[in-house]
Amino acid sequence: MKPVEIRPAKGKLGILLVGLGAVSTTVIAGVLSIRKGLAKPIGSLTQMGTIRLGKRTEGRSPRIADVLPLARLITEDFLSGDYGRIDIVYSRFISTLAQRPVMVQLLPIQPTPDTEGIPGNQFIFEPSPAAVLEQLLPRYVATRLYQAVLEAKASEESSRMVAMKNATENAEELIDDLTLSYNKVRQANITREMIEIASGAQAR
Repeated sequence: MKPVEIRPAKGKLGILLVGLGAVSTTVIAGVLSIRKGLAKPIGSLTQMGTIRLGKRTEGRSPRIADVLPLARLITEDFLSGDYGRIDIVYSRFISTLAQRPVMVQLLPIQPTPDTEGIPGNQFIFEPSPAAVLEQLLPRYVATRLYQAVLEAKASEESSRMVAMKNATENAEELIDDLTLSYNKVRQANITREMIEIASGAQAR
């Protein structure tokens, strides 16, 4: 793997789509709207590519081993300069009834606000900061990808559960309506037959 170095963001903007099942439609629609907003270059990022790779995991829970090859590929492409920035678009699980497509920056890593006051010489890295980062970067990317896959899976299961619940409620409502209509028709037929019997008896 190419040694890690700090460099300005140049090259293409890579967008990684993470979607499972029916939720993929929402994610793709979300990224299309995001891409419309990125018509102008972002800084020195003059091109944009879309990455859509990965294994199908229907019927079982995703495993971190499913994302390791993709994590290595993304890391190598970023370090080689093919991509100057890589974002992830996935369906963020908020609650059972709410999932929202989001786009978050994966690479380059952005420092969090709570690290601004930490002195740079406070830590000692062995053998060197670059060597440590070279080992940690693929694991960081794999962890972030796995998190996105898990949230996408949770969103898919929640969406499916809500859809089945709505279908069940609609079916029960339809059954109630049909039962009521059947009882009304049955009662009308019984009433008509009783009237016919009474009319026939009076005619005699």
